[in-house]
Amino acid sequence: MGLMGKEAVRDGLTLIKLKNVKDTAQMQMTFEGGVLEMHCAYALRTDGMFRDSDICALLLKKL
Repeated sequence: MGLMGKEAVRDGLTLIKLKNVKDTAQMQMTFEGGVLEMHCAYALRTDGMFRDSDICALLLKKL
């Protein structure tokens, strides 16, 4: 992410909400109105989390 991307995220991201879900089928990630919400299956460790590149792509797409 370049400088422009970092500035856009800094100015556009106001809140992060995390929710633990039971399995990968329930995983979802949204970014609306400055709020990044991620439903992850944390008990599955890295298999139940979104990759940094996926999070970055969503943020940049919506900003």
